[in-house]
Amino acid sequence: SVEFESRIQKIYRDIFRLTEMQGCPHLLRMWNYIPDINRHHNGLENYQRFCHARSQAFQEHYGEFTFLLPSASAVGTRQGQFVMYFIASCKAGVQRENPRQVSAYRYPPQYGRRSPSFARATLNHMHGAEFLFISGTASIVGHQSLHTGDFQAQLDETLRNIAALIESTAADENTRFRSLTDVDYFKIYLRHASDMEIARETIHRRIGARVRTLFLTGDICRQ
Repeated sequence: SVEFESRIQKIYRDIFRLTEMQGCPHLLRMWNYIPDINRHHNGLENYQRFCHARSQAFQEHYGEFTFLLPSASAVGTRQGQFVMYFIASCKAGVQRENPRQVSAYRYPPQYGRRSPSFARATLNHMHGAEFLFISGTASIVGHQSLHTGDFQAQLDETLRNIAALIESTAADENTRFRSLTDVDYFKIYLRHASDMEIARETIHRRIGARVRTLFLTGDICRQ
């Protein structure tokens, strides 16, 4: 509805205002939690309506905004209101894209009136440390979803995407981290809680038991 999109735009305006007042205007990573993310209303999913509102908010604030976008994710919740949290900095991050994927902000119109507004990752240096904030990542190559109905294949493709993002960043930016095994922390969203053991075993086998993982159930932005 118009009310839903107006509320999203207001939240983003408030965030822009707050971060500028605090002297930290550079958004690095955003998490968006959207009730009933896959529900349709007048022919559009809630996720598509969210993307439209978010894109308008960025355009209103920045003008040409594609090269200023933070990394981000959007996950569906089963109840409650729209919730967002974010990391902002006084120093701009370096926007990163994945060589295996079309940039989300360049998706074709079949995915909605406006493309999703986020970078695949953001590289930032703070307090003498390097951080790579990775966006929500799924089994998408180019712009197409792959392996419908095969959870293991989807998970393997997702890990290939994350590995490609880390490796290309390391090559271009000479970072301390070089591969998937350097990941410190994973937040893993599963549409079906019954897939958790497969996910846990795969993550530990591919990356090792050292990596910290948080498993959450939530609907992913693509049905």
